[in-house]
Amino acid sequence: MMVMKSFAKCALVLLGVVLFAACGGSGNSNGINNDADYELYEPETYGAEESDNDDDNDTETTSNQTLPPTTQIQTPTVTSQETNDEVPFLWLVTAPHGQTMYIFGSIHVGTADLYPLSPVIMDAFRRSDYLAVEAMDLGDSTNPAALLLTDGQTITDYIPEELHQRAIAVLMEYENYLLASAGIPVQAMDSLRPFMWWQLLRLMAAEKSNLSAEHGLDAFFMREALALGMEILSVEDADRLVEAITGMSLPLYIALIENVLDISSSAKEVAILYKLWRSGDDKDLMAQYNLMNFFDNEELAREFHEVIFTNRDIQMANRASEFMAEGKKVFFVVGAAHLLVEGNVIYLLEQRGYEIERIR
Repeated sequence: MMVMKSFAKCALVLLGVVLFAACGGSGNSNGINNDADYELYEPETYGAEESDNDDDNDTETTSNQTLPPTTQIQTPTVTSQETNDEVPFLWLVTAPHGQTMYIFGSIHVGTADLYPLSPVIMDAFRRSDYLAVEAMDLGDSTNPAALLLTDGQTITDYIPEELHQRAIAVLMEYENYLLASAGIPVQAMDSLRPFMWWQLLRLMAAEKSNLSAEHGLDAFFMREALALGMEILSVEDADRLVEAITGMSLPLYIALIENVLDISSSAKEVAILYKLWRSGDDKDLMAQYNLMNFFDNEELAREFHEVIFTNRDIQMANRASEFMAEGKKVFFVVGAAHLLVEGNVIYLLEQRGYEIERIR
C-alpha cells in the first residue's frame, strides 16, 4: 500500500502521458536540437503561494450555488498582480443543440512563472460550472494493485536483466528525486510493473528539467475548483485506463524504458516541449513531437498511438458529448496532444457536427 499511496502523490506526472508520451533519450537518433536555445528551466518565481493541500485528487465537491460574476472571483493561489498573455490551446465547443463547453489543452508539469494564467483562460474557467480532468489518480481504480507485480514476479520477468541493471543505475543516481517526488525507494521498484518504470524514469526527467506537477495545469485547476466549490468530473474511466496501460506488449515497454534512460537528454526534450506548448504553436509542437518519436518499429508505434491516444480520445470525445447533452457547462481539461494528434478529441467532435472555435 505504501507504493500505491506514493503513486497517488505523483500521479499528475505519472499519468501525464498525453504530451510527453514519446520523449526519447539515449536512443534518439533524429537530430533534436538540445543546445542553448532550449536550456533547462530556471523559473522566476512570481510569488505564487505554495499549497498545503494534500487531499486526494479524486475528491469531488459539489455546489448548487450560481458562481458570482467573473470579475468578483479571485484566484486564491496567486498573489502577483502581473498577468500572462499566453493562451496556448483553448477552444469553445458548441453542440448542435446549443450547449457550450470550453476545452483546454493542458500540460501536466510546469514552472512558477506560468502563473497567473491569461485572463482569457481564467475567464473561460470561471464561466464554467464544472471542471473535468483526466483520470489523474489511478487510485480511482477499483483495482489499483494492478500496477504491482504479484505471485512472486519481479521486473526481470518482463525486461532483460541488462536493461534492468542500467535502469537501476539511473534510478540510484537520481534516488533523491525519486524519493522526493514519488516517495518510492529504489529497492521497491522491482515490484512495479514495466509501465511504472517508464513513468518514474520520465518523472526523473521532468524533475531534472525543473518542471513539476505542482505547477502543472491539472493540479492548478483542481485547487481552483475546490476553492470555488466546483464539482470535479473525470473525462475517462480509471479502470479502463489501468487495463490499457498495463496491457501493452513487452516489446513496447522495453522500447519505452530503453529510450528514457538518458535522463539529461530526456530532461532537455521535456523542456523543449514545454517551451513549444507555451508558444501555442500547434504545428511546431507536433513537429517536435514527431521528431521525438523513437519507434523504429511501425507496429510498436501503432500500438502506442492506439493505447495512449486513439482509444482514449474516443472516450474523451464521448464524455464531452455526454456532459453537453446533460446540460453541464464544463471546463474540460486534457493534455494538449489529445487535441492535436491525428484523430484527436476536437476532430472527433467536429465530425459529429459540433461547432469548434479556437480562442487566442
